[in-house]
Amino acid sequence: MRQTGIDEKAAAKGHKYLTLVCDLDEGTVKCTAENRKQENLDGYYAELAPKQSDGMEAVAMDM
Repeated sequence: MRQTGIDEKAAAKGHKYLTLVCDLDEGTVKCTAENRKQENLDGYYAELAPKQSDGMEAVAMDM
């Protein structure tokens, strides 16, 4: 993904959130996680192949 978007969405009342990783070029969701912790993103990025991570140009997030 050249351009990645990371956002949190309320999944239910009571402060339960989902973390979404999206491909902004294609408009698709690439990963979801059941909370909004750093470990979720660490795990996602660790699974990327070098070619995938080297191709990233921008990451947008508001967390």
